Amino acid sequence: MDLKCAEELLETLAWMSVPIDKLDIELNKIADIDERKIFKEHFKELVRAFYNIQGDISDQYRELDPMFGGIEKHSLLRKKYETESFKVELPSAERISQALNTAEKIRNYSSSK
Repeated sequence: MDLKCAEELLETLAWMSVPIDKLDIELNKIADIDERKIFKEHFKELVRAFYNIQGDISDQYRELDPMFGGIEKHSLLRKKYETESFKVELPSAERISQALNTAEKIRNYSSSK
């Protein structure tokens, strides 16, 4: 896949991440523990698929990885899709700096092989 396609896919994932996070919060409100476990099993599959797609894109384009080099852009995309009932917090400058430093270490490690 080319870079433009990867960016579009990651924007779609950023959009999806907001309701996925809200769904997680709402599922935790189910009072009946057995019922909650059933729903959380389904939720686990959804989240696994979500992160598998995101991970496959990040493997090809490390600079877009929402956990590392692309943290700031991803956070701003998530903020764009927040709703009145679900606000998105932006990461602190310290968190962004840590992620960028980690991304740089990964790049340096990968290129030294």
